[in-house]
Amino acid sequence: MKKILFTTVLTVLVFLSFSQPKIQFDKTTYDFGNVPQDGGPVTGRFEFTNIGDSALILTQVKPGCGCTVPTYLKDPVPPGGRGYIDAKYTTTNKAGSFQKGITVTTNEPVNNKISLTIKGMVVNRPLTVFEQAGYVLGEGMVRIKNPNAITEMKNTETRLDTFPIKNFWNKDVEVKLMELPKAGYLKEKYRSFGTTLKTGEEGFIVFLYDASKRGVFGESTDIILIQTNDSIDPLKPIFYDITIREDFSKLDKKKLEKAPKISVDNTLINYEKVKMKDTLTKSVTITNTGKSKLLIRGVNSSDMNIIPLIASPAVSHAPVATIEPGKSMVLDVKFNAEKFGKNKRKITIISNDPTQDVLLINVEAETVK
Repeated sequence: MKKILFTTVLTVLVFLSFSQPKIQFDKTTYDFGNVPQDGGPVTGRFEFTNIGDSALILTQVKPGCGCTVPTYLKDPVPPGGRGYIDAKYTTTNKAGSFQKGITVTTNEPVNNKISLTIKGMVVNRPLTVFEQAGYVLGEGMVRIKNPNAITEMKNTETRLDTFPIKNFWNKDVEVKLMELPKAGYLKEKYRSFGTTLKTGEEGFIVFLYDASKRGVFGESTDIILIQTNDSIDPLKPIFYDITIREDFSKLDKKKLEKAPKISVDNTLINYEKVKMKDTLTKSVTITNTGKSKLLIRGVNSSDMNIIPLIASPAVSHAPVATIEPGKSMVLDVKFNAEKFGKNKRKITIISNDPTQDVLLINVEAETVK
């Protein structure tokens, strides 16, 4: 009996030793050579053959870094069958040589791990004439070096901003402003050239921003449009994103003691789970715990689907609400469920409380089916 069992086991072992998968790659190193840094990801393919006697399975293909993404055939490869592993490498990393590994694990009973290698050289592309001159933003042959003015200022302040502009075209270019705001808070103060920028000429335009004439508190956005005869992109925008805060620097101790003080019953509005396309309204209570009128200058939302339900005043300088000392008001906030997933946003309440003129309310919601 023991002899029969031994013979059976030996037969099985002999069978297994001859019936097993075995992977053989055409090559284990893929050389990309020189690849441009801004050319996007590059992909190299490793092809293999199952030279064994049973089905081959790739149980794991693990890259050595996050810059390499492998994709591979997940179906069993029969004896004599062919398969592949594609290795995609992201070239936006710094220029220079690279060499990365990929570990392949198979269902082979022995020596089931194989290392693959990708390598190459990421090379910088030549700088464009715009980049050489520092004009990387915008389109066309006439460009503004930095068309963005983003800052915070007091409602009593003015500021001057200088915007370099250059004509890269082989023609003279006319430069004129479209209509500026009629309130006069934003206007051209000076330019280094006339109405025309000559071929290759670099000049600048200076604008004056007067917060006292803007008539708002909190975040405000203005766009200046410069008209040119650039054949590619004739309109050149300049963006003003200004946060205006009230200047309390002249308040003495007595005035500070008699000042209004804002308080809310909750700094978090949580709608929890809201079905897609549904609308839900919740509220916070704002109280004036100070000794003079609390002026709510503005209530702003960071998301168009989160809407504070408060009427705008007829006059831009006027507050959106006034709360007497010791009194309260209810601020309703509507949430429109327009996007799946969790939402975390903020509502900004701007007031004339000198100790807390900007108060943030966190808003959370999860949109579900």
